[in-house]
Amino acid sequence: MQLASFYEQAEKPEEAEAVLKQAIAVRPDSENLRLQLGLLYMKQKRFDPAIAQFEAAIHGGTQNPVAYYHAGKALVEQDRGAQALPFLERIIQGESLPGKYYFLLGRAYHQAGRLDDALKQFRLTVKKDPGNALAYNRMGEVYWDMKSYFFADVAFQQAYEVDNASVPILNNLISSSMLMKHYEEAIEYCDRLLEIDPDNPNARQWRIAAERFLKTEKKEETPAVEGGGFNPSSE
Repeated sequence: MQLASFYEQAEKPEEAEAVLKQAIAVRPDSENLRLQLGLLYMKQKRFDPAIAQFEAAIHGGTQNPVAYYHAGKALVEQDRGAQALPFLERIIQGESLPGKYYFLLGRAYHQAGRLDDALKQFRLTVKKDPGNALAYNRMGEVYWDMKSYFFADVAFQQAYEVDNASVPILNNLISSSMLMKHYEEAIEYCDRLLEIDPDNPNARQWRIAAERFLKTEKKEETPAVEGGGFNPSSE
C-alpha cells in the first residue's frame, strides 16, 4: 500500500495500479487494498472497475462507509441513481454527516425520479453547507421537473448569489427568466454568460430572443413563450 501511495503521489497511476493488483492477488480479502484501488480508479473516472473493487470489499463484510459512498458515487456519475440508492441509503441516515453525503443522495433520488426525496436531501445539503451553489442549482432543477417554475427560479437565484460565474447556473437562470417573461433579467444573465464565455452561441440566441420579446412587450403585445425550448441542465 505504501509503494502504491508513493506511485500515486509521483503521478504514476499505472504503476500504482499494478502494485495494488499484485497485492490483492496475494491478499484478496484485504479491504484496505481494494478501497485504495477503487479510489485510484475513481480519480481516473474508471467507474465500473471502481465499483467492482468497492463491491468486493462490501461482499467481504466491510462496514467502512467509504466503500458504500464511492460505490454510490460511481453509479451516480453514470446516471444510474436507482442502482446507487441501496449503497447510499445504507450509510446516509439522520443528519449527522457532512453535506456532500446528502448532495450525492439527492442526485441519486433525482436520477431515480423520486423528486420529493431529492428535494429533502438538497435542503439538508444547504442546511449543512449554505455556500453550496451546486445544491441550490440542483434543487432548482428538481423544482423545474416538478413544473414548479417559480420555486425553480428562486433556487437558481440563490445559486447565483453564491456563485455568479457558473455556466450551468446561468443557463438555468436564463431558462427560468425566459419562461417567466422576465426578459430584462434574461438579458442581464446572457450578458454575464457572454463575459465568461464570449463565444457561447446559445447565450447570443437567447439574448436576441429576449430583446425581441421585450420590445414587443413594451408595445403592449404579450408574446406566448413556450418553456420547452429552454431546459435547465447541469451539463
